[in-house]
Amino acid sequence: MDLRNRSYPRLQLGSGACLKPLPVSGVTNAYVNGLNDPAVNQFLVGPRRHKQTLDTVREFVRENWNAEDSLLFGLFVDGQLRWELTPAGRATAVAGAAP
Repeated sequence: MDLRNRSYPRLQLGSGACLKPLPVSGVTNAYVNGLNDPAVNQFLVGPRRHKQTLDTVREFVRENWNAEDSLLFGLFVDGQLRWELTPAGRATAVAGAAP
């Protein structure tokens, strides 16, 4: 199956957030700074090996965008996204517009 048609899939997570294929244009300085944040990259495998730059991240995203056998998703949020751990240890997410 050729996955290069990036018009799908799109997973709506509520009124203010969705998962969809991440285009190179979606890579911003804020995105790269998040990958380099120790609180974030402790959970990542590749990005924590080396400090990431706008160029290295864009190249990674470009390679995935052009691949016919993979999809790299971005989380797109209008407003805010809140993660919570339930008493059972399950993670939940609530998305919505910031007040």
